[in-house]
Amino acid sequence: MESSWLASGVLGTLGTLLLVAPARAATLQYWWFDAQNNQLVFTTDSEVQPRAQMLLNPTRVVIDLPNTQVGGTTTRQGVGGAIREVRAGQFDGQTARLVIELAAGYSLDPQAIRIQGIRPNQWVVQLPAPIGATPASPPPPASGEIVPRTTTVGNQVQGNTGEGAEAILNGVVTTGDGFLIKISGTTPDPTVRITGDGPDDRTVVIDLPNTAVAADLRPDQLPDFRYSIIAWEISQQSTSPPSTRITLKLTPDSPDWRALRNSSGVIVLPPSGVPIGSIPDEPPPTAATSAPPPERTRPATP
Repeated sequence: MESSWLASGVLGTLGTLLLVAPARAATLQYWWFDAQNNQLVFTTDSEVQPRAQMLLNPTRVVIDLPNTQVGGTTTRQGVGGAIREVRAGQFDGQTARLVIELAAGYSLDPQAIRIQGIRPNQWVVQLPAPIGATPASPPPPASGEIVPRTTTVGNQVQGNTGEGAEAILNGVVTTGDGFLIKISGTTPDPTVRITGDGPDDRTVVIDLPNTAVAADLRPDQLPDFRYSIIAWEISQQSTSPPSTRITLKLTPDSPDWRALRNSSGVIVLPPSGVPIGSIPDEPPPTAATSAPPPERTRPATP
């Protein structure tokens, strides 16, 4: 099996890495793959020294965290495009493992992968642009075939100025166990309430005090049909100082989400005891369009 080893810095082909493990096992607290920036970020509750390798068949970057526990079962984050999925699990009794698996037909330049320590317990794995052929266009539909047309849902961002508050909401990314609301500045304490009269009319409302929305945040940068959430609406309120309201429109399959503050921002998680793998992604709506029916041939006059 071919592999390349990474240390903090640039990926390269190295010899054996000697690591001094801390006396107490660390715990992998949180991880997410930021598809917009093509990077994996993870945090632990104490200092770790990751080691990594790139393996083939399938092509994947494997990051091992010695003397680290994950707890629970393997969690997965489907990404799409060149990245098939990212997952985290317990490799053996002493090692937690994060895996970034590429989709078939894609690869990475090992020399361009970088691992950077933000803090002793927080790391970023920055991937280069994947290398792969442009997928072939699908064949044209046959005459009379119904063609689904994907329509976008109403993700919305309103009133965003990015000024006047102690915190700035910079974006939302899908993670392996929910969502991360990316905050710069002083992370606020969120409040959450559930509204609606039935399973088909439910919303989650998350209020973030003293928070403005980044001026360059766009609706198409928000999650799209992930974990049975139909749409995200982010609105900066005209309070003093500004506050931000996030409204999640739910399908009947989506749980009553909760929001918690952590060192990376505000995390949005399902209720305790609800595994993320049990929540399906809501498919985008389709509007059926069809080709005109073939012209009827009149029977010949006898």
